[in-house]
Amino acid sequence: MIRKGDYTIYNGKEYRFIESDSVEAIELISNDKNEMDNGFTYYKNNMYTKIVGVNEVKELYSINPYACR
Repeated sequence: MIRKGDYTIYNGKEYRFIESDSVEAIELISNDKNEMDNGFTYYKNNMYTKIVGVNEVKELYSINPYACR
């Protein structure tokens, strides 16, 4: 699977994220319904989100794949 976007490590698991409207927070994104047991809420179309403080995650990074010929 090719990944692209912004990612972080939270509680030992990798998640995509977007910036949150809250100061110093990000919004984690998951497609796993079981994440609702970990505080995620249903957003739409099999997407679940959770707002966490930037200080709660291990690191923030971007993945931008490219191909060479």
